[in-house]
Amino acid sequence: MNLKKSFPQKDEKELLKIEKDFYKHLSDLFVEIIKGLSISSNDIKKRMVYENPEIFHDYLQRNQSCVVVLTHSCNWEWIALASQLYVSQTVFITYKTLSNPNFDFLMYKMRGRFEGTPVHMNETLRAISKLNSQNEPFIVALIGDQSPSNLNGVHWEQFLHQETAFLNGPAKIANKYHMPVLYLEQEKVKRGFYRARFTEVIEANTLEHTKIMSKCIRNMQKEIEKQPYTWLWSHKRWKHKRI
Repeated sequence: MNLKKSFPQKDEKELLKIEKDFYKHLSDLFVEIIKGLSISSNDIKKRMVYENPEIFHDYLQRNQSCVVVLTHSCNWEWIALASQLYVSQTVFITYKTLSNPNFDFLMYKMRGRFEGTPVHMNETLRAISKLNSQNEPFIVALIGDQSPSNLNGVHWEQFLHQETAFLNGPAKIANKYHMPVLYLEQEKVKRGFYRARFTEVIEANTLEHTKIMSKCIRNMQKEIEKQPYTWLWSHKRWKHKRI
């Protein structure tokens, strides 16, 4: 149903292929996440390649912190795992608590293996405020397609042909702390190998938060349309309706 609504121009044969490819990718993803608990730093950098991390060198020289937005495509866990290996700034990796406490503990342990800093989404502003007050540049990574737990103050926009609610944390953080927003696009090269590239820089100082969110959402949709089978179609993205 998600695929039919998101790609009304595609026929049943095309949708079925995306569905089959998605389940193959999802099976790989489970194995890769488990491997994340033991993979070496050299191996993860071979398998998850950041093509242009040097973009952060200039921000570091200017003592400028940044927001990075990505989506639930390819292997977002390996993206987080490898992030601190490519940049010098502290990387805050925001996350939501999982319902299974044992699995939640393993995921927390994995995300911080290479000195990345996992931060619960409810503690993000506090962590940002602390580093900001110390005048220490940092990067905060946010998954932009999280489904809101409630609809207070959400951003509504057409996304894959459906009216969709978005948490507007990326824009709020960027506006409050005068931080640029960078979109991180992912691509699956082949089984077990990915690459990521920063494709757009959004200067928050010149835009209101609704326009920042719209730019992020357009980037997410463009990425999903390029490789639709790598997005997490099984999560309940459209469970909310605008009242």
